[in-house]
Amino acid sequence: MYTINVKLCKDTNILNETTVDVRIDNTKPEIISIHCDPPLQYVNKSINVSTIIYEDSIIDEVNIVIQYPDMIQENISIIQNKSEDVFFYNHTFNQHGEYNFKIWVKDICGNQNTSNVQYFWILEGFFLNLDDFPIYDAEEPHREMCGPAVAQMTLNYIWWNQTKDPDEPPYLFDSQFDLYQNGVENNSNVSLPYLDTVGLWHIIQDNRPQPYSEYGYNFAKYSNDNLTETMKRICLWINYTIGTYGGYKPGHPLHVPAMIPAYGDYSNWMAVRGIHTNKSCYPLQEDLSIFGFWINDPLPQGIGSNSYKSVTQWIDTYYKPMDTDDQYNNKYVAIVEPPQDLHEQDILLIKPKEQLNEIQKNVIQNYRGNKNMPLTLKKLCNTWIVQAAIYGLREELLPYDKDLSQLFDKTKPINPIFVQNKNGRDYYIVSFGEIGAEFSSRISNISIVVLIDGYDGHFLEASWVNKPVEYNILSYKSDTLYYSDGSPYYPIQKHINKT
Repeated sequence: MYTINVKLCKDTNILNETTVDVRIDNTKPEIISIHCDPPLQYVNKSINVSTIIYEDSIIDEVNIVIQYPDMIQENISIIQNKSEDVFFYNHTFNQHGEYNFKIWVKDICGNQNTSNVQYFWILEGFFLNLDDFPIYDAEEPHREMCGPAVAQMTLNYIWWNQTKDPDEPPYLFDSQFDLYQNGVENNSNVSLPYLDTVGLWHIIQDNRPQPYSEYGYNFAKYSNDNLTETMKRICLWINYTIGTYGGYKPGHPLHVPAMIPAYGDYSNWMAVRGIHTNKSCYPLQEDLSIFGFWINDPLPQGIGSNSYKSVTQWIDTYYKPMDTDDQYNNKYVAIVEPPQDLHEQDILLIKPKEQLNEIQKNVIQNYRGNKNMPLTLKKLCNTWIVQAAIYGLREELLPYDKDLSQLFDKTKPINPIFVQNKNGRDYYIVSFGEIGAEFSSRISNISIVVLIDGYDGHFLEASWVNKPVEYNILSYKSDTLYYSDGSPYYPIQKHINKT
């Protein structure tokens, strides 16, 4: 603080005199807090951003700087949007994806301050993820125990009274072998080493909480040679609320996953525990679009039982008509309880957006496998592929899975692996490991694995674990290509390509 004596003079005469206290202000305005409500919102719904700013002189400008999912940035003044010490910005957004923003403030002395970057998500459509549905690996022999493992997940889940056991489902059905014995005895093909549709259905139906009038759980063996109809049934069943028909026991789950045999046989049962669509599926509506499914896969040879698969990846790779000797041959199968007849509504299967532009695609295609590829170009191609995986993950999954989003923030990407799939689409594996972890060809700190298309980089699927695991991986600098028989994960055969 300075005190200045001011005199008003004419010639040598002092006409007036006063003192003025002057403070030199070089302190930045303080951004006390920022709040985004809600941090997750649907397309064409409003987001309210509010910030409390402290400044002991006068605030001259306050802006919110928003970066949209398409990377366009907008600088918006909110100096007039004020209530006491709170500045706010309320807006409706029609572009889905991840937004980031920061608050910038300047006082009349020119002192400026900028907040840390904040985030919110605009979501497209409807999603229902039963993320408390348990995950159990199939015990040995793994393929024979996939069906019992899915039954074990489902039965422990529907017997769960969350009011009494708030943390997790009880381990009531603790023996996959006992479930297996019960199932194969009821198989339509008693010589089959796996649980077939009838065998797995019997396990669930015979051991579910009863009576139906009290609990509301009931299961059916559904099959159809029409993929569209079967997909609608799966979405309808997961979205259906228990108790709409029959009874409901308070505290028990209101939604139940569907059980699916993958790859057109019974060696790898999976549970579909969540759906991402453009609208609610119960009751079923016109113009339904399906984006993807959350999947529990109990087979332990994979990269993780906890996964999300785009709908195009699901039908291209996993969900196939049965190639069996029973009554379900050439049909799509699901164990669900469709609670109503369906009409002839059409559905759209939405392919994720391409993430590589034409130049990037051409460069990667022309140089892939070339030993003489310059190191700088190789690094650039790796960067493009990793960015494609990150962008796809952000658009397709992170906004809809809070646990995965929090996990993703603690990881860093590793060089991608190219996979040649002799049965179909080539793809890249992009792994994400713990920040600060040491990596080698055998990596023990992998948390997330993302698969993207080998040509245009669009998102295929992702798998993740809360506790990092060891995962065999080879640097893109090597000439090793992976060849996969059917599944992107297993069985896998590795061949060295020296050309």
